This record gives sequence, structure tokens and C-alpha cells, in this order.
Amino acid sequence: NITVNNDAGNCSAVVTYTAPNDPCATVTQTAGLPSGSAFPVGTTTNTFSATNLAGTVTCSFTKTVLDAENPTITCPGQVTINTDAGQCTSTGAIGTATGTDNCAAPTITNDAPANFPIGNTTVTWTSTDAANNSVTCTQIVTVVDAEDPVVTCPGDVTINTDAGICTSTGAIGTATGTDNCGVPTITSNAPANFPIGNTTVIWTATDGAGNIDTCHQIVTVVDAEDPVVTCPGDVTINTDAGICTSTGAIGTATGTDNCGVPTITSNAPANFPIGNTTVIWTATDGSGNIDTCHQVVTVVDSENPVVTCPGDVTINTDAGICTSTGAIGTATGTDNCGVPTITSNAPANFPIGNTTVIWTATDGAGNIDTCHQIVTVVDAEDPVVTCPGDVTINTDAGICTSTGAIGTATGTD
Repeated sequence: NITVNNDAGNCSAVVTYTAPNDPCATVTQTAGLPSGSAFPVGTTTNTFSATNLAGTVTCSFTKTVLDAENPTITCPGQVTINTDAGQCTSTGAIGTATGTDNCAAPTITNDAPANFPIGNTTVTWTSTDAANNSVTCTQIVTVVDAEDPVVTCPGDVTINTDAGICTSTGAIGTATGTDNCGVPTITSNAPANFPIGNTTVIWTATDGAGNIDTCHQIVTVVDAEDPVVTCPGDVTINTDAGICTSTGAIGTATGTDNCGVPTITSNAPANFPIGNTTVIWTATDGSGNIDTCHQVVTVVDSENPVVTCPGDVTINTDAGICTSTGAIGTATGTDNCGVPTITSNAPANFPIGNTTVIWTATDGAGNIDTCHQIVTVVDAEDPVVTCPGDVTINTDAGICTSTGAIGTATGTD
């Protein structure tokens, strides 16, 4: 057997060998290729037979040609592509590498990502032939962000003058911005103090690549200042003992005004019901300007119901069986928020002996109370015996008594 590499540039190799010879027989090649032929990549089996008057014999050997020649590859040139619309990556076309091979068209692959990030990415292209010989080349793919950010201005706004002066440092809101490559920087030309009248504020969003977008907001300053009210935080309080409402403390709103102390009022009820109540707090100044805020007051029922068990009870087994369905009574329950649901773990049939029944009262808020009742089942039912019939038997042989069979009584219970 012979193994050789392919001839350069070919998918085969010219192989010479010495053919078998027998001066006393006729030698014939029955398979394979003659010596000096171009053997293809792979294994070729050469078979010869020799025939004489004694018969025919055969022999075989292999010629294996290995493809040891790498394919070629040519990378596409360096390329610059833009980010996709709305994205900070790109799926732009980067071209395709080409390759040749001495045996067949090689397989071209690359390690390019599905989405190229901003900046430079080195793509490695690989040409692989059927014998798994491979060669690589590289390509630089540059992604740039040419997409402007988007800025959204706050709405036009009217603000009051600051206390006692003819300008305002009131809040005008803040523009928001989006960009395909992160959060843009937001700036504006807003003055530190706005004069009376209209001022046009130009808001600018600038992204990391220096792309910009602008929008305009009109700020109107008027001399009319409302008080400011601050609500207490949302609060959760329990129902009062024994009732389904609450008079719990909820705090008090506070207020400030440029012209004195405003009056604080609210629409809070005297008794808060179960659930959420929105309390509106109002600050009113001497000029009738008002400000409001909202506080959510949540009343929860954390009071357990009260369950009262029936007394311990003794009951007989039912007729003919060893368990009882006798009456054991029913527990009763009360709750501060309605009638609780009464349940128990009592079995359908009580066994002989003591069974502890747990009675549970559950109210609408899921609060529970339990009590215990002992149910004792006793067997007060007599068994029943049935005698065999009257019988006449003979004395045993030679004696004046008898051990003859008389039958057996049966019984149930």
C-alpha cells in the first residue's frame, strides 16, 4: 500500500509502481489504474490476477492520495458602514470573500457578528476545502453613527414670579432625548432668571458622535403665585376594635405661600371605610389661590373573627355499622366586618373513639380563629348470635355418652 500527497494544483497524483509478475502465469489487472496514471484524491484499490494450469490467484494493494494543498482566499476590502436606523449596531453589507481550491470550490465562512458594534471590528474569513485544509484572511469593518438624536421639549409653560420680584426661577421642566447609541446630553439656553413675558428656550440633544437635534419651548412668566401644599405620605391603618371602620391617625398636610401661611383643609371622612380612600388636601392663601395634593389612606381589617365551638359530644354508632353520622352541632362566629365563614375538618363518618374537630371562622380579609370540639363515638349496639338447630345424636360405641357433632352458632356485630 502506498500513500502520497496530491500533485501541486491538481486533485490527483501521478503514481508509479511495479506491477506483479509471474513468468509461469498470465497476470491481468482487474481493478484500479495502471502505473504512471493520475490517481484521484482518495484510495484506489489495484487488483491483479495470475492464472496458470494450477488455477487463478489474486492480490490487491491500495494507492491513497491525500489532498495536502491549502485552498486560497481573498478578503473583501476594508469597509465603513452606518448604524442601522434606530440601532447602535449595523447589519450593513460588508462584501464576501472568494476562494479557490485544487479539488473543488472551498467553503467560505467568517466570524462576523449578526450586528456590528460601533467602531472597528476585525472579521476573519476562512476558506476550507473538503480535506479540511484551511486558510484565513482579515477584513476591518468600521461602523459609524450618522443618526441624529431626537429631543422632545417640555410643553410651553406659564410660571409665577418669585416672591416679591419681577422675575422667576420657576421650574420649566426638562427636555428628554433618545438616541440610537445611548442617552444624549441635554442642554438649553434658559436664563437663570426669566423676565416677565415670553422667552423662547432652545433645547439641544447631543449624542456621543456629535450629532445634534433641537426643539423650542415658550416660557411665560406671570405675577400670580399659588401656595404650595405637601401631603403626608400614603398610610395604612387598622380598623378600630370591634368595628369595620377606622379613626386612625393619617398625618396632616403642610403648606407654604409667598404671602403668609395658607389654610389647610381636607375631605377626610370622620370614619374611614375598609379599602382605599383618596384624601384631597387643599392649601388656600389670602388671595384665593389654591394648591392640592392627594394622599391614599388604606384601611385594613387585621382583627380576627371569634369562633365558638359546640360542646364536646358523645354519639352512638349508626345502626349496623362501626362509625357514626350523628349530629355534633355547629360552631358560630362573629366578626367586626360581617359574618365570617364557618368550616371544620369533621369527617363524613366518625370512627369509634375520640375525634378532635377543628372549627375555623374566616372573615373577608382572610383573618381566622379556631376552636376544638371532642366528638366521642361509642358502640351501644349488641351483637346478634344464631344457634344451630336442635339435634339428636347417638351414644358413642360401647359407652353411654356421645361426642357427636351438634353444629356451631354464628354471630354478627
